[in-house]
Amino acid sequence: MNPNGNTSYGQMPPPPPYAGGQSMSQHNRPYGQPVMGNVYASPPQMGSLGTPHMPRWNRSPSGSHDGRGSWKGGSHVGSNGSSAPGISAIPPLDPDVVLTLVPTRPLLKALAKECRPLPPWCVGFAPAQTLSEELFMFASFLRHTPEEQMRWTSLVATIDAAFREVWPNSVVAEMGTTAAGILMAKDTTAQFYALNTEDTPELRSKFLASANSFGFQVDFTTDYRLMSCVTLTEARTGERSFIRFGKDAAQCAIAAEVLKTSIAEVPARKYALVAIDALLRQNKVIDDIGSNLALLNGEAVALMLLSIANSYSKDDEPDAGRLLVDFFLTFGFPVHFDCAAHSVSYKGMDPPSPKTHLDAQLSVLDSIDGERNLTPKLEKFSHIQAVFHYCYTAISQFTQVSSSQRRAQSALSTVIGGESYWSRVLSMFHQGIAPFAQAVRDRQHILAQHM
Repeated sequence: MNPNGNTSYGQMPPPPPYAGGQSMSQHNRPYGQPVMGNVYASPPQMGSLGTPHMPRWNRSPSGSHDGRGSWKGGSHVGSNGSSAPGISAIPPLDPDVVLTLVPTRPLLKALAKECRPLPPWCVGFAPAQTLSEELFMFASFLRHTPEEQMRWTSLVATIDAAFREVWPNSVVAEMGTTAAGILMAKDTTAQFYALNTEDTPELRSKFLASANSFGFQVDFTTDYRLMSCVTLTEARTGERSFIRFGKDAAQCAIAAEVLKTSIAEVPARKYALVAIDALLRQNKVIDDIGSNLALLNGEAVALMLLSIANSYSKDDEPDAGRLLVDFFLTFGFPVHFDCAAHSVSYKGMDPPSPKTHLDAQLSVLDSIDGERNLTPKLEKFSHIQAVFHYCYTAISQFTQVSSSQRRAQSALSTVIGGESYWSRVLSMFHQGIAPFAQAVRDRQHILAQHM
């Protein structure tokens, strides 16, 4: 059950040409090259409590402290070799030493400052020239590292073993956004369904004991299809999985196949979905578990994107940038999608489908049963629509202004904040993932001062 599209880091094939009329690269000027810092400070030394001591302020044999935080006497060797009174010379550094950097908030802020003007997913690469290219960078940035892939493989095997203890012939397979290519991360929930299973109180008790023995916390619930589901939370890592089971779970194979063949195996669509999913997570308006019916669920979002992708003519396959912008344009403006009059069908928006569920704020037709709504109790769709409206406006304006007037680092960073992703850059540094490892290593002695 390996995720789709898991290739090595650092390989950046050129994206397809922008298919949406005027190329965004005609507006995008280079964002600037990464700042490759020199070595400015010596590596930290461990104190008696294991905390790093930074030899930034060293008492000189002839120096003294005046009690107010400043030094008297001693000297400081500047970058030009001259000495300045007040601070002793900093010892030379060994550029081959690799430091262990702890992802504290000050250190991550310093990393972001040193990597300006690049957002975290572009660190170590040449600046993206088109939105499509940046979407590819973002999706590649979130791809599983070898360490994450090992954890994922282990998680899937453990879930499978827990089910087989109760249902020996069970088969666990991916569905929902996981089948669509959204890889499990710290804040995401993996989606599965289990074939050849039944749901009875006695079997639930047995599965609870089985899952507990494998280190899972267990919570039984139902999803937006009213199927029996179980949430498994790995007690040690906190990784969550949401599994449909019981006789009705066999229906999930249809929905999973639609998302796998129509999104996961079509790179442009997968890259656009990865960005939309990240955007909705940052705005806290998506429930990837599927049990909170008041929020937009990930499968519905995937079908909304698919409805846009299937609205183009057969000889007009959009790239990721155009698909993302058209998604925001359609669902961000009532003039393009009237949620009171139309339902969302994954088969396309041309012609629009009359609204089937008049009592719902948003009607997203199920790929299994076209009469079922996947968002029956969604609340505050007007807020979600406002988010999409803003995203379309922000990306459009970014491409229309000069580089000196841009307030964001890149087109995608106008709608997705980079702050929460700098810790991933640091994690890739420790795992030796190129090009992030070298980019951080070139700045590590500056960053160490902020631990």
